Amino acid sequence: AGQQTRFLGGQLQPVATVDPRHLLDWRGGWLSFYRAPLTEVLARLGQYFPGRIILLDPALSGQRVTGSFPGRDPAAALAGLQALLGFRLQNLPGQWVLIF
Repeated sequence: AGQQTRFLGGQLQPVATVDPRHLLDWRGGWLSFYRAPLTEVLARLGQYFPGRIILLDPALSGQRVTGSFPGRDPAAALAGLQALLGFRLQNLPGQWVLIF
């Protein structure tokens, strides 16, 4: 209890301690992360976003994110991430969002 591992890129990742309550937050419409890379957070958020989220700055990809964000309101989640990490965000026609 309270531990997880992942299978990514064909390799088993190290065991990490987690709070099981946060792992089930998605059932209430929340996406919760603990020290997750921004690329992982954006990929999960992209499942709820009606358009495309494009990360243009590779230096941002490894930024770690800890927090809970509303999955049902991806624009609010992006605004929260922007406030947390300080990146720039540009909305384009066709529901494209550029992050740099």
